[in-house]
Amino acid sequence: MSKVIGITGIMGTGKTTLCTKILEKNKNINCINVDHFRLDLRNNNKEFQKQLFDNIEGLVSLEDINKFIYTNEENMLFYKNTLYNFLNKYLKNQADSQVIVVDWALIIDDNLLDYFDKIILLTCSNEEIYRRLDGAYWPLSEVKHRVSLQLTTDEKINKLKERKKDYLVVNTEEKISYDEIMKFIEE
Repeated sequence: MSKVIGITGIMGTGKTTLCTKILEKNKNINCINVDHFRLDLRNNNKEFQKQLFDNIEGLVSLEDINKFIYTNEENMLFYKNTLYNFLNKYLKNQADSQVIVVDWALIIDDNLLDYFDKIILLTCSNEEIYRRLDGAYWPLSEVKHRVSLQLTTDEKINKLKERKKDYLVVNTEEKISYDEIMKFIEE
C-alpha cells in the first residue's frame, strides 16, 4: 500500500517549496500539488467537467466556474466534494509501496485527514505570509481575507490531536531540517 503524506498550512507557508526540496532529496517520491491537479481535472477530464455542468445550475463555460462556486456555498461544496472524490480515487490507484506527498492548504480545514497517513503542518506568522504573498497572486487585502477564512495553526493542531494523526509541525521562519522531514516521511 502507498504511504500518503499531506503537506499543509496556510497559503504562503512554503508547501510547494518544501515539495521541491523533498523531490531533490528523493526523486522516487510522487508529489501532487492539488492546485495543479484541480486545474488539470477542470481543463482535461471530461468526466469531471460533465459532473460540474450537470450539477452547477447555469454553468456553461469552465472559465466562469469561479463565479458559480465562490458565490454559492452549495456549489462550492459540490465542487470540493467532486474534486476530493477524484483525488481520493487517484491516490488509491497509485502503485503500492510508493510514497506520495500531497501539497494542499485545506487538508485539515476540509476534513481530509482520512486520506493521509501522516501530516506535515507548515507554519509562520501572518505578517510573514503577507510579506511573502504581497503582490504575488492577489492584492494584500485578498490575501488577508483568504488567510482569515482558514483555521488557525492551533485549531489545526487540535484537529490533528483529536484524530490521533501522526504529524510534524515545521515553522518556515526558522531553519528547516530537511533531514528531519525526510526521516518523518520515510519512517
